[in-house]
Amino acid sequence: MPPTPAATLLFAHGGGFCKQVWVPIIRRLKSSPLLQQVATEFVAFDFPYHGTKRDESVAPKLDGPRPALIGVGHSMGAGALWNAEVRDPGTFDALIMFEPVYGIDDPQRTDEVTSFLVSVTLQRESSWASRREAETYFENLKNFKTWDRESLAAYAQGALVEDEATGKTVLACHPHIEASLYCHDILRFNDEELKRPKCSVHFHYGDRSNMFFMPWFEHAVKISPDIYWIDELMNKCTHLLVLEDPETAARKILNDLAKVAPFRRDTLSQL
Repeated sequence: MPPTPAATLLFAHGGGFCKQVWVPIIRRLKSSPLLQQVATEFVAFDFPYHGTKRDESVAPKLDGPRPALIGVGHSMGAGALWNAEVRDPGTFDALIMFEPVYGIDDPQRTDEVTSFLVSVTLQRESSWASRREAETYFENLKNFKTWDRESLAAYAQGALVEDEATGKTVLACHPHIEASLYCHDILRFNDEELKRPKCSVHFHYGDRSNMFFMPWFEHAVKISPDIYWIDELMNKCTHLLVLEDPETAARKILNDLAKVAPFRRDTLSQL
């Protein structure tokens, strides 16, 4: 019987992606000396209308002590995890956030960001004669040129599915669905809500990103410096930083894990 994990790392992907985009990062984490010292469970899931969607065929059950639950999220996924902790403080033992879409209350600026994301998404093809044709399309797509090749292959594995009705390879998350995700109100918290989390919340961002609205995150740190912390930027990265540089992203995660139980040095001897 496998040992009870001391910690669970829960990975939440961004809009339009799938759980497989975390594979290159999880692979690196599993081989790290830090995580080899702690029994760790890795869980990645697909949001509705993404990848394989969620399988609810097995009823959830609680059995035994709860391991530390640490959320690792990107973009939409990061915002979802953060919002869950704000709404139900104590859900997580730590949050590691790669560019949650947060802040910005200027209607004009919000419209500009939304229009850009929607237009780029709707220009993307969504159906191909074969999986290989689809993979070639993404390998040569300008907006995907900065992606790490292992990350791109992992994305294709989960984001592309076979349409039984047509025999074609299609995107699991149709561009219309992805575009609709960008037409909602951007996540914002008031000062009282920012103080609610009972765990550390660490932010990571790319130096080329136009989706990380720094003043809003700096305000969170100012309000609750014991909760929030902004890491040094990831060089040559955009909002898609976890897909562009999984090596650095994994290193950032490891550095954050080393600061929290059960990975913190003073807690390792207690395992």
